[in-house]
Amino acid sequence: MSSGAAPDDRVPVAVLTGFLGAGKTTLLNFLLRHPAMQGTAVVVNEFGDVGLDHHLIETAVHDVELIEGGCLCCTVRGALGDALIKLLDRSGKDGWPPIKRIILETTGVAEPGPILRELSAAPELQGRVRADGTTTLVDAAVGADTLARQGIARAQVAAADQLLISKADLVAPAALAALNEQLRALNPEAPIDLVNRGAAKPQHLFGTAQRATADAAPMLRWMHAAAPVRFTPLTDDTPAPQPDGIDSFSVVLDTPLPEWRFYGWLTFLRGLSGPDLLRVKGLIHLEGRSGPVLIHGVQGVFHDPEPRDSWPTDDHRTRLVFITQGWGRETVRSTLGHLTGEADGETDT
Repeated sequence: MSSGAAPDDRVPVAVLTGFLGAGKTTLLNFLLRHPAMQGTAVVVNEFGDVGLDHHLIETAVHDVELIEGGCLCCTVRGALGDALIKLLDRSGKDGWPPIKRIILETTGVAEPGPILRELSAAPELQGRVRADGTTTLVDAAVGADTLARQGIARAQVAAADQLLISKADLVAPAALAALNEQLRALNPEAPIDLVNRGAAKPQHLFGTAQRATADAAPMLRWMHAAAPVRFTPLTDDTPAPQPDGIDSFSVVLDTPLPEWRFYGWLTFLRGLSGPDLLRVKGLIHLEGRSGPVLIHGVQGVFHDPEPRDSWPTDDHRTRLVFITQGWGRETVRSTLGHLTGEADGETDT
């Protein structure tokens, strides 16, 4: 942000996710006692008819809105906007303290993508809240098995701006190292930290999305490691992927791109891929620009593109890195022709 830019007075919303039993409520109970968390509101989402998490969270928090009866990102996702508006309208009125930030704790069987989409797209929330990052908590004791068996758990990890490992004291160092490798394979750039008995810090939840774009080094390492793909049309012989299999790969283009073509392709890709597009990051060389444009998206929700004054290295090619599931990889490969000009007989960009 430039020095002359207007301050962002929207209320930051941090999404806390993680598979069932990872310890999200324990983490919240600890975190909400931190002095810097005064003025925090919590929206608790619990799967089922009885919102047990609501009763487990202690009274350190000023306000709790419990959405019962189903998974927030599925059957009652539409209630999210109502809960947030209710909280914001109470802020600083009738004895309620001003709300400075909001934590949204999802059910353990929720993907964060639909929630992030509602935060960014719901008209009633525009100008009032902003997604400040997604933190995924992983249980060290059973995390490896959960990641192997549960596609939702893998999607939660892939979507994270910050990864936290709980219950690390219950496993041997070798098992913890193996879990770190699993997490890094699913999400090559999110920081991984250990939390003992829920002892998280405010920065583990807030500001994680901004930090993910501010430090180029993890992204550059990911770009270097991810194998590139090229335009490959879908045919009847294209093998069907595993429905919940997750891939990491890159796209590298030598020629600067017309702005209209790139953003048109990105919109087209988002529409086709849907939830299969778990994470995207890229440095884009657009025609007429001396520096790159940074893009960053999670499960189809993209932050505003960030023009940069200079390139981080001498490599000025367009480089995108992806984490996808299901048909995501094939969707990217088969649409690249619309970006490069190889489709429909075009040869120039």
